[in-house]
Amino acid sequence: MRPWIIAAILLAAAVTQAEDPSDMTFERLAKVHRFAFGGTGYAGVIPQGKKDYRVILFRPSATASFERLLSVGNPQAKKWSLP
Repeated sequence: MRPWIIAAILLAAAVTQAEDPSDMTFERLAKVHRFAFGGTGYAGVIPQGKKDYRVILFRPSATASFERLLSVGNPQAKKWSLP
């Protein structure tokens, strides 16, 4: 009986954490550490914030997401939310 209870609890925890992967993108952008367009550094690596910005930009709900980012994001994230 106990293994079933444990399995049910683990399954419920996994389902609640995997609700919407796009929200993980939003949360990552809301806590971004650096605001930079284009490649940065010697290798010209595109920052994760720019990648997340692009993902959110091409969503149907982009306007609502950027308005929400403006209200809940850190100062770097708020720069991503401006037009």
